[in-house]
Order: sequence, then C-alpha cells, then structure tokens
Amino acid sequence: MRMNRPVAHAAGIGALACALALGGCGLFGPSPEQIVRDGLASDFDMLLDEESQARQTMVSNLESTGALSGLGVDTQGFLNALFEGMEYEIASVEVDDEAKTATATIELTCKSLTDVATRAQELLNQRAADAGEAAISPEETLAWMGECLMQAAQEDAPESVELELDCSSDDEGTWSADDSVAAAVAGALLG
Repeated sequence: MRMNRPVAHAAGIGALACALALGGCGLFGPSPEQIVRDGLASDFDMLLDEESQARQTMVSNLESTGALSGLGVDTQGFLNALFEGMEYEIASVEVDDEAKTATATIELTCKSLTDVATRAQELLNQRAADAGEAAISPEETLAWMGECLMQAAQEDAPESVELELDCSSDDEGTWSADDSVAAAVAGALLG
C-alpha cells in the first residue's frame, strides 16, 4: 500500500516526535540526573559493604599505620563498629546541562570519629580514676585505650548531616564526583 505524500510526511513527523518524547523519558539511556544518582549510590554502597574493595582498602591503609593494632584493636572490627548504623539518602540531584555540572544533596547518617575519640577519652579517664594509685604498665594503658576506643565506637549513636556533593561531566558525557566529594564525606565522618 502506498501512502500519499502529506500522510507519509505527517507519519514521519509523528514518528520523530514520538522518538524524541521517548528519548526524554530515558528509553535511549538514563538521564544525567539518574547517572549521577546511580554513581553516588554505588560509591556509598561500596563504603557500607564490609567486603567491598573500597572498604578493604580502608582497612589496609589503617593497618599499615599500626595505630589501631598498637592498641590491640582489630581494624576491621573498628571500622564495622564505626560504620554501624550508617545510611544515606540521595535527596536530590540538580544538573546544569550547559555547565556540565551537578549538585547532589545527600542526607548521610553516620557516627562521628571526633565524638568516638572524645567518648573514648572519657572512658579512659574513668578507668584511670577507678584504678586510683595502682601502678599501671604502659602495655596495660595501651590495652585500656584500645578497649575504650572500641567501646566508644560501638556505643556512639549515628547523627544525620546534609552534604552537597558536586559532580561534573566530561565532553563524552561521563560523570564523576569532584575531588571535593571525598573531603565532604571525610568531614562528615570526622564530625
């Protein structure tokens, strides 16, 4: 069957309009907002996953300092306690297509390492006061410090903080988190 020209022309324009409309709905790929959202979710999920490479790298980096092992603290156990109760919610992603930038608002619930350290010091001071004038060896003091640090990490309550995380796109449309994202998340964890 042969269509007359005006009908064929209208059908072609209709098909093009449908394709453009469907493309805007994500049929031909996710929107920049969704790409940023998915990328950030993947990064936060790796941080929360005890078995992820990112988490294992954190464990290795901390172990290499010897700071926790010197106190008799298991690094993996400490990080598990510190990250217990950690949650995130990506509240919004605002994309500026012209500037090829995006800002994601994240509600992060986490423990504060500063609060953990403060509480550990309080626990250690209480132990020392309870010991009175009894002689305590340096080894015992280090062991106490480790025990107090673990107790504080286990007992600390997570608090919520809102983060504004910046992302940008290169010329090929590949989105990545800006360098400031790591500092913002670290700042939230430090409290």
